[in-house]
Amino acid sequence: MFFSKGLFTLIKSLSRNEKKYFYLFSDLTSNENKIYYEIFKEIDAQDYLDVESIKQKFGHKYGHNLGMLKEKLYEQILNSLHNYYREDRADNKIIKWTQDAKLLIQKGLYKLAMKKIDKGLRLSQELDRYLLANHLVNLKKTVYMHRQYEGIKDSDIDALFKVEKLVTDRVNQISEANNFQFLYYYHIARNNTKQALDIVNRIQVKLKSAHLITAEKAIYYNILSNYYESKENLKKAIQVTNLHITLLTSHSVYQSEYFGNYILQQFNLISLLILQDNIPLAESRLKIIKEENQSNKRYKHLIMSLYYSNVFQIIAIKYSLSDYDSCLNEMNVEYKKMKLEVSPNLIRHSIYCRAVLLIQNKEYKACVQYLQLNMAYSYSSSRFFFNFWLILIICYIQLDDAESLLQILNTYKSHIKLAEPGYLEDQWIQKIYEAKDKKLEEIKKIRPQFNSKKSDKDLYFPLRLKGILAPSIHPSEHASMRVPTVVS
Repeated sequence: MFFSKGLFTLIKSLSRNEKKYFYLFSDLTSNENKIYYEIFKEIDAQDYLDVESIKQKFGHKYGHNLGMLKEKLYEQILNSLHNYYREDRADNKIIKWTQDAKLLIQKGLYKLAMKKIDKGLRLSQELDRYLLANHLVNLKKTVYMHRQYEGIKDSDIDALFKVEKLVTDRVNQISEANNFQFLYYYHIARNNTKQALDIVNRIQVKLKSAHLITAEKAIYYNILSNYYESKENLKKAIQVTNLHITLLTSHSVYQSEYFGNYILQQFNLISLLILQDNIPLAESRLKIIKEENQSNKRYKHLIMSLYYSNVFQIIAIKYSLSDYDSCLNEMNVEYKKMKLEVSPNLIRHSIYCRAVLLIQNKEYKACVQYLQLNMAYSYSSSRFFFNFWLILIICYIQLDDAESLLQILNTYKSHIKLAEPGYLEDQWIQKIYEAKDKKLEEIKKIRPQFNSKKSDKDLYFPLRLKGILAPSIHPSEHASMRVPTVVS
């Protein structure tokens, strides 16, 4: 049952293009692969996992082998995804050259192996791939140890040891930076403010060093930008994010290799500008990013998803339903033209954004109907489930609908058990839940208790919901959703 659930979840996470590629990737001339695809289609057609249906359809044919077939199908899908997303990246080149060198060493072709090793070492050092460089250094030692490889001088040995020391030092530096990143986000998630601040102070000292490598600096800039944003020091956060972007563009090869991180930082900067109420500059940068990357097939999906997420956010701040409808239509047309599927997160984001617009226009009934129609989109993401739920509570209170309010609180009370005292919305809902048997007038009095508090649970919007029962939104919401920089 556990494995069936994992397979079901994996299949349901696939986009239309990924499913199409799996069909092409599976060699359907093979009887075994035809079986995999039949099971794949059966699971894909299910709205909810129905293990008994799978057993009834395939059990009589394959009996005890059905479990093994599902496991092999799982592996086939992962292999298909690896192949689908395989890119001509430096990591793949270095790994291939390393494998080539090993094969050539086994064949006794040491000079040819050394050419591959030296190529790999040059590229891995250029792009801070020092963990991969470490393997290549050891391979070079292996070549030097063979008698057949002649002409080695003492200076060659000294040079190798120097490279090994450099690589070891760099690996330690990157490892330390990754540990700082892990500890910072670990403490932030647990509201350990003192420990998080200690890490920030240590990073600021580190950045004064002249011996930092690019990958190390990128991690430190990401942490500092997050920290300043969470403390509402938007000017400093923007400054650090700009330094991060400048760092990633300082070397053309480096920018190409880390283009995904570069794009994420560009959109982080736009989010900061929105928080700063600098909407014209945010809109200008959004337009530039979209125009500059029209032909970028590799990151098209990521760029479009982040672009429309920010556009919807700006529209929500402007309180414009007509702009929202135009943007939604434009997005659907553009995705259809590109033959791409709109990502589930972007769909949920757009739904939530429209619901917030309806609340701002005080169209509470319309908001409830809209969310009820689209509630299914929230179930695969606990964050959006919480947000949709929060908006429904606001609407029912505004509509003086005590019966629906009580029903929704009871329906979702299991989520209230997960409430974290550090979050304003959780505290607010908990108070409402405790007062659920009281009159609505009493429940409405709960709101003023939270007027002076700041929120960091609603992970998307810095919206100003004045005069509405929704809690205020705090800039640290954006900091809490920032994607950490991971460098090997």
